[in-house]
Amino acid sequence: MFAEDGQELVFVEVKARRGVAFGLPEDALTIRKRRKLIEVASFYLDLHTSSDRSWRIDVVAVQFSSSGKLEEIRIYKHAVTEIDI
Repeated sequence: MFAEDGQELVFVEVKARRGVAFGLPEDALTIRKRRKLIEVASFYLDLHTSSDRSWRIDVVAVQFSSSGKLEEIRIYKHAVTEIDI
């Protein structure tokens, strides 16, 4: 999904986990997934002739207890950059 923050286009990756047996939600953001997010964002910008527009990729991590109760929501701005990969 994407949103806007002022003039900046924001692509948002949402990760959720129930319990911590498999780690935190943000731990699922592998290098492969980061590369794919940048690829998809670039494709979108090219498709909509917005390649000169300011943009970023944020990650929203949603943590539930093992019983399914919402525990925490964490937002990471500029979570994925081309420098990371």
